[in-house]
Amino acid sequence: MKYCHQGRRSCLKNGRWLLTALKLICIAGIFIFYSTLVSRITSKQKSPAWLNYLPPESRLRLGDRGVAGKRNTRSAISLPAPPAASKSALALMIIAVYPNTDIRQAATWSQLECFAEEFEHIIISAPIQLKDNVTRFIKEVKESMPAIGSRLEGQFYANDRYDTGLWCDALLKGKTLEAYNINTGTYLGGSSRYDHFLLTNDSLMAVEKSNELLETLKAKHASVVSLNYWKNQQHYTHPWVESPARAFSLEGVQIFADNVCSLPRLRWRNHCPHLRYVKKFSGNARKQKRCIVEKTEYAVIDYYSPDKVHGLYLGHDEYFRTWTSPSNFEIWKNLRDQMSFPAMKITHGFFEMVRKLRPKDTETCTVHFKKWSKMK
Repeated sequence: MKYCHQGRRSCLKNGRWLLTALKLICIAGIFIFYSTLVSRITSKQKSPAWLNYLPPESRLRLGDRGVAGKRNTRSAISLPAPPAASKSALALMIIAVYPNTDIRQAATWSQLECFAEEFEHIIISAPIQLKDNVTRFIKEVKESMPAIGSRLEGQFYANDRYDTGLWCDALLKGKTLEAYNINTGTYLGGSSRYDHFLLTNDSLMAVEKSNELLETLKAKHASVVSLNYWKNQQHYTHPWVESPARAFSLEGVQIFADNVCSLPRLRWRNHCPHLRYVKKFSGNARKQKRCIVEKTEYAVIDYYSPDKVHGLYLGHDEYFRTWTSPSNFEIWKNLRDQMSFPAMKITHGFFEMVRKLRPKDTETCTVHFKKWSKMK
């Protein structure tokens, strides 16, 4: 006490401050130890497995709470995005068919031999009344081409919109596409098991192996790629991509579903009244088919950004004569010889002309088609 005799009050005051400081240091040490211990324990907790399958935005919508019920005070920006799921792109081929003749069956067969190799699944979409024909056909494919046959499936629907109806039924009724909004029936933004789609019909015969449509779709990151296209001309306000063979991305086929598959059952008097004055299409049957073509084929390009739509081969010559007519055989012949055009039409006598003048072109992709012997 001799050191504090002269200033006892001051000395006692300093001692109290020292004691208080020591208490605060001890409390802080205990708090740090406890916080570290809790942090180590909670860091070992795992998220529920189902949470890992949700996109970040879905995790946020679960509530601002973390996995253990703790309040999550971090902003959405600070949440690390999960690594992208690795999956290979899958492709689906849908062939709309009306196999009431051997030639049409040969056309479908040729596509399976020469166009279908890169597709994980193939659907033959047919009218219900031709189910027996298609069932026998698929059995023959499985016997002659088991690698293709193992990926082949027949689906059958009431056909009221020609090829478009059969494509749309396979896409929607067949549950190929999952709707983004079930209530509004919209598909853009929805999901599918597949990433790429090829829609073809049995009016087209393959004459050599080709995967150009799928390759171009991927390379150009396109929404739609058509085998043939038409440039602008006097009667069209925009290019036209022909429908016998078109490849779509997932987004592209969802747009197709929203705008084309959603159309009501078309009646030319109601939906295409201008055809009443077009003499070229006489009779109700021709007007009806023309109306369906206009609404489901010509108008398709309007639903896409122009830079997302591509065609591989020009479908006409300088006089806008089509390659599909027998009277314009030289147009197709030049496409075939100069550009290795991989297909031909079988309608309006075109098949018979090619069969007579260039028989090998009709046999390249039908090597395993057993009915040829009956047709020769």
